Amino acid sequence: MPNGYKIIDLKGLSVVALGTTIVGTHAAIAETDKPTLVCGINKNGTLLRNQYVAFNLSGTSYVGTLGNGDTITVTSADLVTIVTPE
Repeated sequence: MPNGYKIIDLKGLSVVALGTTIVGTHAAIAETDKPTLVCGINKNGTLLRNQYVAFNLSGTSYVGTLGNGDTITVTSADLVTIVTPE
């Protein structure tokens, strides 16, 4: 594996429960085998710290867990959702 990490910038766009389209996110995750640092995470208007996320492919979507336990999902249509587990 090459050295370094891949930065995925969500651009501070507010990700709401129904999801927010952030163009290029799915492809950016798919094209790397490096650890992924997700930046610009804005959950419902609250900026979260930058953090490493291990994404796994589930069907055609990438799914990972944020440091606070929330699940982040990126569909093949670049729809990004962040859900707090119940």
